[in-house]
Amino acid sequence: MSEENRLGNNIRRLREARGITQETLADQLHLAKSAISNYENGLRIPDMETLKRIASYFGETADRFLNGDYSYLEKGELRITKEKLASGIKTALVMYPIHSSEKALRNQHFKKAYDAHIALRETYSASVYLNSSFQELHRSQNKSFQESYTGYAYAMEDPDAELEAMANQISLLFMCVSYHKVPHELVKTGSAIVEQLKQINDEKWRRRVFEELDFLQKKDSDEPETFSVSFSLAEITEMLISLKKSGDLADLADYYLALTYFLGLANSTLGYELSHRIGIEMLRAFCSVHNQYAERFFAVDSEASSDISSQTVDDKA
Repeated sequence: MSEENRLGNNIRRLREARGITQETLADQLHLAKSAISNYENGLRIPDMETLKRIASYFGETADRFLNGDYSYLEKGELRITKEKLASGIKTALVMYPIHSSEKALRNQHFKKAYDAHIALRETYSASVYLNSSFQELHRSQNKSFQESYTGYAYAMEDPDAELEAMANQISLLFMCVSYHKVPHELVKTGSAIVEQLKQINDEKWRRRVFEELDFLQKKDSDEPETFSVSFSLAEITEMLISLKKSGDLADLADYYLALTYFLGLANSTLGYELSHRIGIEMLRAFCSVHNQYAERFFAVDSEASSDISSQTVDDKA
C-alpha cells in the first residue's frame, strides 16, 4: 500500500468491504459526505478525535487505521447477507468435530457428555434459529452445554477417554463461543456491524438477528446464567499441546489453533478482521499439507455456499 495515503485508503477499503456508502458513514458520524471523500482521497486528514470516531464505528482503533493495511479486503467482502448467515450456520454445524471411540463411550461420564453435545449441536440449525423462542432455546442449550462440559471434565480422568474428552471439550467451547460470544462481541465493537445487520436482504432473518441481539443484551447483566464456564486461551493452549503430542489428534490441534485466529480469539492487537484473515490463511496452509479437518472446513464451506446460491436462484425464478 502506498504510504502517501495509507489512512485514506484504509478508510475506503474497510468501508467498501462492509458495503457502506460514503453518505451512510457521513450521516452516522454527523459529517459532510465531502469530508469522507476528502479523507479517502488524501485531500484532508481527519483530526484525532474524528479519526477515533471513524475507527470506533468500524470496531477498529485509530492506530490500526494509521499504521495497518486493509488492502487485502475486496469490495463487499464483509457485507452481511441472509445467504452468508445461512451458509455460516451450515458450515459451523460441522466446523467443530465431535470425537468418540468404543473405549471412551464405555465411560459413563463421557457417554452422557457426548449425548448432550450431539443434542446441543442439533439446536444450531437455521430452521431452529428462525423458529424457536430464544429464551427456551438458550435455556435448552445452556443445559446441554453444562452437562457436556462437566461430563468431559470428569472423563478426562480416565486414560481410555482422556484425549477424546479433551478434544470434545475444546469443540464444545469453540462451538459456543462462535455462536454466542463472537456475534455479540462484534456488534458491541462498532456501529458499522449494526448498520449492516439493518440491511440484511431478508426480513425474517433481519428480525430474528435483532431479536437475538436484544435478548443477549438483556442477559448481559445476568451473563453467568448463560454458558457460565470460565476458561482462558492459556488453558485451551495446554489442551492443544496435549493433543499435538498425542500424534493421533495432532492435526486437530493445528486446526483449532487456526480457528483461534479465524474467530478472532487470539491474544493480539491485530483486530478482528486481520486476525480472521490470518486464520483463513493458516487453514489454507494446513489444507495444503492434507490436514483432514482443514480440508473438511473448506469442502463444507464451498458446499454450503453452493447450496445457498442455488436456493437464491430458485427463489428468484
